[in-house]
Amino acid sequence: MIARYEGRLRAFARMRLPGSADAEDAVQEVFLGFLQSLPHFDASRSLETYLFAILRYKIGDACRRKRMPTPADFAPSGDECDDLRERPG
Repeated sequence: MIARYEGRLRAFARMRLPGSADAEDAVQEVFLGFLQSLPHFDASRSLETYLFAILRYKIGDACRRKRMPTPADFAPSGDECDDLRERPG
């Protein structure tokens, strides 16, 4: 399961968090969060959607911990923590 979703989750997190280490941490927290919430998971729903919902929550947590701005929603085109994202070069 991890191999199937890890790349997409990591890419999503890297676009929204300032550092690659923050993104890696958030993705790891997603899988831990999934294991903890497994008794509540509805198998009739999309696992991918569930994992991304957990990730959006973890991204919000990371932004709050670092006192970074977070938007009210996590639209795909939104840039969470945009001001603090690492820029190449």
